[in-house]
Amino acid sequence: MRGLGLLLVIVVAGLLARPAWAATGGERRVALVIGNGDYRHGTRLVNAVADARAFRAELLARGFGIDNVVYRENADRRAMNDALEEFLGKLATDAIGVVYYSGHGVQIGGVNYLLPVDLQAEKESDVAYDAVDLGRLLDRISQVQARFALTVIDACRNNPFEGRGRSIGAGRGLAAPSGNAAGIMVIFAAGANQTALDSLGSTDRESNGLFTREFLKAIRTPGLDVQEVVRRVRLAVIEKAKAVGHTQTPAVYDQSVGTFVFTPAGGGTPVADDAGRIQADDAGRIQADDAARIQAEVAAARAETERLKVEAARAELARIKAEQEQLRRQQQQQVAALVPPPPPTVTPGGNTSSGAAFRDCADCPEMVVVSAGSFMMGSNGIVNDEKPVHRVTIPRPFAVGKYEVTQGEWEAVMGSNPSWFKGARNPVERVKWKDIQEFVARLNAKVRSVAQVSTGGDGPYRLLSEAEWEYVARAATTTKYPCGDTETCLGSIAWYDDNSGERTHAVGGKSPNAFGLYDLLGNIGERVQDCWSENYSGAPTDGSPNTFGNCGEHTVRGGSWNDGSWFLRSTSRIKSDDRVSISAFGFRLAKTLP
Repeated sequence: MRGLGLLLVIVVAGLLARPAWAATGGERRVALVIGNGDYRHGTRLVNAVADARAFRAELLARGFGIDNVVYRENADRRAMNDALEEFLGKLATDAIGVVYYSGHGVQIGGVNYLLPVDLQAEKESDVAYDAVDLGRLLDRISQVQARFALTVIDACRNNPFEGRGRSIGAGRGLAAPSGNAAGIMVIFAAGANQTALDSLGSTDRESNGLFTREFLKAIRTPGLDVQEVVRRVRLAVIEKAKAVGHTQTPAVYDQSVGTFVFTPAGGGTPVADDAGRIQADDAGRIQADDAARIQAEVAAARAETERLKVEAARAELARIKAEQEQLRRQQQQQVAALVPPPPPTVTPGGNTSSGAAFRDCADCPEMVVVSAGSFMMGSNGIVNDEKPVHRVTIPRPFAVGKYEVTQGEWEAVMGSNPSWFKGARNPVERVKWKDIQEFVARLNAKVRSVAQVSTGGDGPYRLLSEAEWEYVARAATTTKYPCGDTETCLGSIAWYDDNSGERTHAVGGKSPNAFGLYDLLGNIGERVQDCWSENYSGAPTDGSPNTFGNCGEHTVRGGSWNDGSWFLRSTSRIKSDDRVSISAFGFRLAKTLP
């Protein structure tokens, strides 16, 4: 299926009731085609660009001059806006206009947005600022009062941000078109909260998604006006999707008047002469230079489609191998979980040199000693809550959990297991702030009783401060991720949305960082001791937790199995209501050393 949020919208505006095909009147045809698939901070859409190229080639064959087709692929925000302005500059009252968009989309507050490939959205206001407002685009098309305005975009109606641990879109799919839709027909490739099929199964050899292939087929049929094109496409999509056990019902919002024919009943392609008239004897003729370029475009589109097929096959093979490797590791971990944990490797009060590992009791978390040091905390990037960058000095060594607290460790102290993804060696989750505090208090009491550990106060175990967390997560690195600046390295150190299979995994399944700590990024988001603050202004510089700000909410670091690479950066931070318990949040322990 097409990735979450991939959208196809067809907008047909027939503002003047005129015949579809005028043998004595010229037609100026202009178009805008955008295919966005290579999203830098989200799910990549394999077929989006190939579908856009195929649609562009078809428009060129239907009389849209190559100089009048504005085309962009994998467009960032600026490229999308520039392309829209160029198209609107060509559109006129005597023109027929077509807009085709293939890519991610989302609805916020009843407004639909088309997403550029460079979008970095952490909250809904980011989308509203950086994406293209579809309703506003419809307004501007309507204001031109073109003879016909057609926008084609290949689409799902679900939410690309749903289930990613963020509130963007809040589970909502695309809404009915907003803005001034007078004289406009809008068609979504799928109904609300449906997904649009890219393929009808493993034996399907078509190179385009179901909706696009049916739409292209219909507009090639001579004599069909756009209303009949839409009716045929809708029926074909419903029937063919149903045949493979899928529900896909293109949704139609029609306020159009008049009609429009892609291909005349007599065959051929409409091409205007210098006098603006269409002659019957050259209705199917395209100027030689345009024809050569069209052939080149079609050949390029076919070659790209074949290349993407090969890429998809390789990706599928890699996915299968990864799943097999993951299953092998899970089986090993399940066997390992049956073996009693080893005895303490270092007794309390023993070796406190950097890198030394120990347990205070058989059921206690394994801890690793981390030396004192200083680092630059935060980022000067686009996210305000990671600013300002400031130096933090950790004044003395402390110990950090080698792994996130596991369900087995939680159950040994609390006597129950609230987690959604069960597994003794999986990180505990679905625990509220007060539950974590109760666990820490009980563990300290147990350690003081069993191992005679005493450092005064409430006990040695605690949560990390946010500064301590970033210090150990960076492990003396200054890059975006501890493994480098590109997300390609994340697969070796983290479980996240690209490889997690939408669940947590047993701790220690990936490579450790330079401090010998596992899963600081991904697997489970880790709550820290700090009250949430909107930025680092006035933040402590000695490694202590921030105790001002909103203390009904606390900071969560590291990202989870459900998050994309953006949220696994060493500097990324989010907040969580203390009353919330979800399967994406857990915690790691720290210990104050004597």
